[in-house]
Amino acid sequence: MTVLNTLILHLKSFKGLGRKKIFSLINDNINIDEITSSNVKIETVLDELYPKVLKHLPNLEKETFKIGHDFHHVDQMIASKIRISNIFEHRHKIKKPKRGWTFDPKTDSYTVEIDGKEIPAYPGIYLDNSLFANRPNYNDLPIQIFTLEKNGHLPQVTGVNVHTLKNHTNFNFAIIGTRNPKLSSIDMSYKISKFLVTEGIETIDTAPHNISIVSGLAKGIDTAAHKGCLDGNGHTLAVVGHGLDTIYPKENRELAKKIIKQKGTIISEYPFGAKAERFRLIERDRIQALLSHIVILIDSNVDGGSMHTIEAAKKMGIEIWCYDIPASGNQKVISENKDIITFKNLEEFKNKYFQHFEEGWPETQPWFEEK
Repeated sequence: MTVLNTLILHLKSFKGLGRKKIFSLINDNINIDEITSSNVKIETVLDELYPKVLKHLPNLEKETFKIGHDFHHVDQMIASKIRISNIFEHRHKIKKPKRGWTFDPKTDSYTVEIDGKEIPAYPGIYLDNSLFANRPNYNDLPIQIFTLEKNGHLPQVTGVNVHTLKNHTNFNFAIIGTRNPKLSSIDMSYKISKFLVTEGIETIDTAPHNISIVSGLAKGIDTAAHKGCLDGNGHTLAVVGHGLDTIYPKENRELAKKIIKQKGTIISEYPFGAKAERFRLIERDRIQALLSHIVILIDSNVDGGSMHTIEAAKKMGIEIWCYDIPASGNQKVISENKDIITFKNLEEFKNKYFQHFEEGWPETQPWFEEK
């Protein structure tokens, strides 16, 4: 646990300090180079930050600010091997990344070339880049992420042939929809997910590739998407709206265990102790879009949570596919978006998928571009 991660958690404990205010407080007032490279104490940082916090919380006493809350959840996260990352340290570590990864069989580790130097590729770098890299016209990135992984690395890194890593292409599909779908929609979610991680990857021969399925671990469409991916021996990323000390809904606890066992990842914006309240379940919807290159809507009403994922995807310029069924949310998405790809059945989805990628996969890692 770094001082910076501790600071973010501390600031989150005060009502009135939301995600954007915390980002501004740290980004405008903290020297990231200093706080990450020296033995700065959290108490010293809080002393310096207190006058700035008063602008947002004018009645906050200094002693109350410095004492904060009980950090037993932090100790529990460390003991549970939860990986904690934040946007500030990610950008500090990856300032001018360039194309190219190298695998060292002697140390069984990966390195990335940055500023002409080979440095260790820290665990979860692919995830951090997906969540913390700049997205055009999108200013609601998470500032801190908690992940539960089997080995500290996302499968896109560990599952790649070492001889083809430099040309490796990652592609994530978010499959989203209602908790109470029609049986035909559950079947469609499952079959599309399984197809993508089995037949889907075998059709692309222009570059090595890895497909992962992103969803929200909820009942209905999400559950079917995760199961289809796992049954196809794929890797799936589950984005949840609560702390990783529990799983919601409880019916999916065994599914969550299987996701981790099969080298998938469970991702949250919230620390231990945070419950699955409505606003958190809505906020996590944008993270599903952040992690994805294509969002596939299976079945949703106009007031369903999936609409938040769709709106986030539109703001980021992420491609949207939609199952053409009478569901009110689906029809709204189809009528309001001319550029989306629709399909009425599995065969049509497969045909359009093959046509869409017949010329090869696009470069999908924005952090590989030279600045």
